[in-house]
Amino acid sequence: MKKKAFILLSVCMAFLVFASFAQAGSKLKLFVNGKNIESDVPVQIIQNRVMAPVRAIAEALGGRVTWDEQKGAVYVEVQEAFRMAKLEEALAPATPLETVKLWAQGVKTRNGALQYAMLSAELREKTYQDYASCHWHTGTSSPWVEDFAIKEISFTAQNQHIYQMEFKLATSTGPAGTGRQKITVSLEGEKWVIIKQEPWLEQEDEEDVKPEEKRGSIVKQVPYQTVTYAQLPAQVQALVDKAKYNQTTQVIKGEGDNRYVLLCLGTRNTGGYSIEISRVEEADGKILVTYQEKKPAPGEMVIQVITYPWQVLQVESSLPIIVREEVQVE
Repeated sequence: MKKKAFILLSVCMAFLVFASFAQAGSKLKLFVNGKNIESDVPVQIIQNRVMAPVRAIAEALGGRVTWDEQKGAVYVEVQEAFRMAKLEEALAPATPLETVKLWAQGVKTRNGALQYAMLSAELREKTYQDYASCHWHTGTSSPWVEDFAIKEISFTAQNQHIYQMEFKLATSTGPAGTGRQKITVSLEGEKWVIIKQEPWLEQEDEEDVKPEEKRGSIVKQVPYQTVTYAQLPAQVQALVDKAKYNQTTQVIKGEGDNRYVLLCLGTRNTGGYSIEISRVEEADGKILVTYQEKKPAPGEMVIQVITYPWQVLQVESSLPIIVREEVQVE
């Protein structure tokens, strides 16, 4: 008897709740960030699910809704996305090296948003959940990245720029080793982006080009010749005309096994700057081109005009070519 009374009471209470809701009116209210939003499409409960108009919600958040009839898709874009797109546009690096530097700065400061902004569309799609799940705050509190350096730069015939980064790690007790990672940068439209990130390494990669004293194979000198602008094929001349304003290097495939190695110092405020080839050698199945930037000597008379120093080498080989700058210690 008590059980039947309890069931009857429960049914009555449910009826009273429903009746009071119906008496108060069946129109549901929509609140976005505490503000009551009026819409020509009412909020409804259908099969125990609350259905709300997406256009009203998006516009209340400062966004917009578009309908693509051909694809049968609804697109929602909020103001935050517009703002982020404009910010990324302002941060867009002008060179591959700037892309890597900004990305590495994001690693050092644990800024996932900055790292994400340097990625290609494909990498963004793959890594979005990883960044979002940690609220765009990457890395660990210990060890942390104390500093970073670009250890090596290489360039492929596909105009892909491969950088090896060294991250100096530290804890409260002092240095905690070095992390290494290879990053590949390429053009996506008109923007330099990271297209590949190899796994983080705590030990030296055996595939790296090593100093002469550490190489296990024989080092051979590779013949090359310096090519003037007039001697270059038209397509290489066009690349020189476009690239010389920035500090960059490119490996360009010619006919057969011919490779053109373009070295550009970028903009210099005076004359007297040049490129000196230190060595071109073959080791470990690769060709290493090492060069230095030669600067005017103190007190040297130079022309006071803006210059764009560059040089092109011609190398005959099908092996991968790695280009590295030897920095002069002043």
